[in-house]
Amino acid sequence: MEKTTLPTTAINLLQFLLPLITSLSPTYTNVIHLGCSNRCGGVAVPYPFAIGDPKCAFSDAFLLNCSSSTTSSSAAAPPQLLLGNIPVTNISVEEGTFSVVFPAAYSCYGRTGSPMKDSRVRRPHVNLGSRRPFRFSDVHNKLTAFGCGAQALITNEDGGSGCVSVCGTASSLPVVCPGIGCCQSPIPQGLKTIEFATSSTSNHSGRVSGSSNPCSYAYLADDRFSDFGGVNLAEFPERNPGNSIAAIEWVVEEKTCEAAMWNSSTFPCRKDSDCVYSKNGNGYRCSCKPGFRGNPYFGCQDINECAEPEKYPCRGRCKNTQGSYSCSCPFWMRGDGKDSCQSLLSVKDTIAGNENGEMLLEHQRVRIFKESELSKATKNYDASHFLGKGGFGHVYKGILPDNTLVAIKKPNGSLDQAQTINQEFQHEIAIVSQVNHINVVKVLGLCLETKLPLLVYEFIPNGTLFDHIHRQRSSIMSTWQNRLRIAAEIAQALDYLHSLANPPIIHGDIKSTNILLDEGFRAKVADFGASVLIYPDQKPYAGNLARTGETVNLIQYFLTSTENMNLGRIINFAVVREAEMDEIEAFAEVARRCLSFSGRKRPTMNEVAEELGRLRKLNECSCGGESCMSPLTGISEGRVGTTEEQPPASIGTLDMESYEIGR
Repeated sequence: MEKTTLPTTAINLLQFLLPLITSLSPTYTNVIHLGCSNRCGGVAVPYPFAIGDPKCAFSDAFLLNCSSSTTSSSAAAPPQLLLGNIPVTNISVEEGTFSVVFPAAYSCYGRTGSPMKDSRVRRPHVNLGSRRPFRFSDVHNKLTAFGCGAQALITNEDGGSGCVSVCGTASSLPVVCPGIGCCQSPIPQGLKTIEFATSSTSNHSGRVSGSSNPCSYAYLADDRFSDFGGVNLAEFPERNPGNSIAAIEWVVEEKTCEAAMWNSSTFPCRKDSDCVYSKNGNGYRCSCKPGFRGNPYFGCQDINECAEPEKYPCRGRCKNTQGSYSCSCPFWMRGDGKDSCQSLLSVKDTIAGNENGEMLLEHQRVRIFKESELSKATKNYDASHFLGKGGFGHVYKGILPDNTLVAIKKPNGSLDQAQTINQEFQHEIAIVSQVNHINVVKVLGLCLETKLPLLVYEFIPNGTLFDHIHRQRSSIMSTWQNRLRIAAEIAQALDYLHSLANPPIIHGDIKSTNILLDEGFRAKVADFGASVLIYPDQKPYAGNLARTGETVNLIQYFLTSTENMNLGRIINFAVVREAEMDEIEAFAEVARRCLSFSGRKRPTMNEVAEELGRLRKLNECSCGGESCMSPLTGISEGRVGTTEEQPPASIGTLDMESYEIGR
C-alpha cells in the first residue's frame, strides 16, 4: 500500500491539465489579512485558508504549507503549496473546493499473467484527516480506469465501488472514455479517507508481445479537467503513468447555520452573503448572494452587470441595481431586454419614408429625420448654431426648410461609448415621446441614421430659468407676479407627469437649469434623462438626489427663514403691495410642506398646482383683474378646495401616496 507521498519525476498528465486548472484561479477572492502571505508558487491562497500562520486562517484546519523541493540534481524547484504532502493547485472560495495533485494506481503483468519482476502495484491511500472539514467531491470526481480488461476499485471503511473496462481485438487503438478501453464510476458522498487500486480481469495473460499495454491504470480525477479519451494504450508508459487533478470540497465548520449564527461575533459570513449547507456531508460555508461577488468572509461587493454585457446580456437600456440589474427595451420595442426585444414596427415601416425622409412612427407622434436634413439645418453643426451642452451632449439650433426652429441634441461621446449613449437615447425618447403638455418641451423627431442617435426638440428661445435668476439682470424675474406664474406652470407640468401621463412619469431632476422659457417666457420642463416610468404594479419608488455641484444647503437656509418669520432676507425682488407678502407667505408654506421628511406628509403635485393656481388668480384680482377669489385657505389644512373656474381633473389617476419622490 502506498501512502500520500507523490513522485516528483512522474511522467504525468499535468502538462495537459494545469493550463485548465490555472484558468479557474479566483479573480475576486484573493483577500487576506494584512501581513499574511496570500500566494505560494503561483497559487492564490484566499481566506479562510492561510499559509503557516494560525492567526491568518479561520482555524488550524485551513493552514497549508508552502515548501520548496529539490530534484535529484539538487536544482531548486518553485515553491509548492501543500496540504500535508499533497500538492494544491487551486483554491476556489466561490465553489467551496480546492484542487490537488493525486497519484494514479497501476499494475503491470507479463505474458504469463504474473506481475512483472521490475514492477510493483501502486495503491494510493489518502486520508484528509478527521479534524479537517474536507471531503472528496462526489460531484466533480470520478474513478476512471483504462486498459484492456482493467478493473478499478475504490474503498473506504464503509465499502467501495468500481468499474471494469473492455477492449476489442484492436487494443492499440485510442480509447474512448467511457467506452472502449476505459470505464468510469462515481464515488460515494462524504469520503474523507480513500484507497483505490486496479487489476486486470485476465492479468493480461496470453498477450502477444507489443500488441497492447500490459498495465491497468486507475485515477481519481476531476472530470472538469481530465480527458482520457484518445489515449493510445500501446504508447502509454508502463512506469509512473502520472497523476491527475482531484477536487476536494470544504466547509467552514461542520455544524448547522443556526448553531453558527448563535454567536454573531464568530459567525464568518459577512455582508451580502448567505450561509449555505454542503450537499456532501455535514457543515456549511459562506457564499455571496446572487448579484454579488467577492470573498464572503470579508464582505461581498455588488456586481455592475451593465459593465459586463458578455455575462449579463441586455438588448435595451441597462440599469444596475443592488444585487441585480434591469434591462428595458427601446420605446419602439417590447419584451424582456435581458432576453430579446421584439419590434412593434415592421422592418419596412422602420426604414421606409417619403422623399424628404419624413415618417411618423405610429402611436408615437415622432418624425424620423435624415442625417443630411439635420446637418443642413445646423450648417454642419457650425459653432454659430451652438446653444449649450448637457449630460447627453451638445445642443445646436437648427432651421428646417419650412423655417421651423428646432433644437438638436447631438451626443458628445465616442463610438466606443455608442452602446451606453444609445441606451440613454432610448430611455429619453421613451419618456418624451409620450408627453404632450404646453409646459413640457416637445420632442419633434429623431435621427436613426447616425451611429450615435440624434434627438430633435422644439426650439425654446429665451434660455433657462437659471440664466434669468443668476446670470442676467432679467426684468422677467423682477416681479412676484412673473415668479408666481413660472412656479405655477412648472407645478402644472409636474402634475401632468405624475397624474395624467400613462404611465406616470417621475422627472427626477427638476432644477432651474432644466426649466426653459419660450418666446412668451412660459416655463417648459426639459431634460428627461433621469426620468422613470411608474407602472401600477410597481413597488414604491425612491430615487437618488440628482447630479449637482452645489454645496450650499438651500433647504436648511429656507426652513430657518420660515421658522424665524424672516422671509424678507431671502427675497431678492421688490414687494409692491402688502397683499403680495401674504401670497409669498402662503407660497412658502406650500414649499415647506414639500420639504417634509415623510413622503406621506408632502402634498401631491396636484395639490401644489391647485394652490399655486389659486394664488395666481388671487394675485390677478389684487392687481385689478376681473375675477376675485375667496380669502387664502392654505394647503396646510388639507386638500385645497376647487372653484368652478378650476374643476378637479376627472381623469383617473394613479395613487402616488406611496412614492417618496415625485408626489
